[in-house]
Amino acid sequence: MKERFIMNGFLNILKPPGMTSHDVVSHVRKSFKIKKVGHLGTLDPGAAGVLPIAIGRATKFAEYIINQEKKYRFELILGETTDTLDAQGVVTNQSEVTQEHINNLIENFSELTGEISQVPPMYSAIKQKGKKLYELAREGQEVERPARQIKIYSLTLIDHYVFKGKTRFLFEVNCSKGTYIRTLGHDLAKLSGCGEGHVSFLLRSKSGDFDLNSSISLETLIKKSEELQSLIQPIDIPLNDFPSLVISDDKEIRKFRNGNVSFVSNHHTKNETLRVYNSQNDFLGLGKVISNNKVKPEKVIN
Repeated sequence: MKERFIMNGFLNILKPPGMTSHDVVSHVRKSFKIKKVGHLGTLDPGAAGVLPIAIGRATKFAEYIINQEKKYRFELILGETTDTLDAQGVVTNQSEVTQEHINNLIENFSELTGEISQVPPMYSAIKQKGKKLYELAREGQEVERPARQIKIYSLTLIDHYVFKGKTRFLFEVNCSKGTYIRTLGHDLAKLSGCGEGHVSFLLRSKSGDFDLNSSISLETLIKKSEELQSLIQPIDIPLNDFPSLVISDDKEIRKFRNGNVSFVSNHHTKNETLRVYNSQNDFLGLGKVISNNKVKPEKVIN
């Protein structure tokens, strides 16, 4: 099969548990002989759910989509901590769960909303001194990690129950880029007063404009390989949060495509990022307003 250079856009993949995000990228690249493939936001190997994949020229716009809001559903087991803070790890600490701990969590979990500080887990791909943290963790090392500011837009308790002798809480969260749900789960356990807990189940149901309902499994993707082009979303679709601008003048279009400032008749807010089109509604790229009638290219489709 020849490489399909004409394929540019995004695939909404339903990642199964047991695969890394890089595994999914490699699978798509090898299955369809496409060189430029990348994922938009890592999902833990044990997690499932929405994993947007950028293909071809769409990889240039990945950074804008990675920054969009994410939505997860996760189960927290209270009273048991693992080294990875999820079900993939080894149990390191256990503690009895009392009714007081349960009540504390039910009454106070909303404290972990808004802008909060989070320390990344040791089992993460963040690099420190040239090594990924999970590599250091596997060597038995634990190093200090600087806290990061993230945002929890909403946190909802769906249910709580006991199953197989363990106290469990099911949550749904809307959050910013860079949020570690495993860390959030452990912080919830500390908030309860119990101190021990891990995320036993994690599903990403939304990433920007990509949601679970429109996702496609890798098995279905392979079965529909002849329809691949129809499954790929156009580059501009996930960028709908940005206002649009049409440039009609051919000279100004050429300037934009060549990376030069274009003059436009429309008036926009300075520093605003716009989706730019020609009069035939072809997406040209993203531009930033530098004055009320000048747009500077940020990312251009050549």
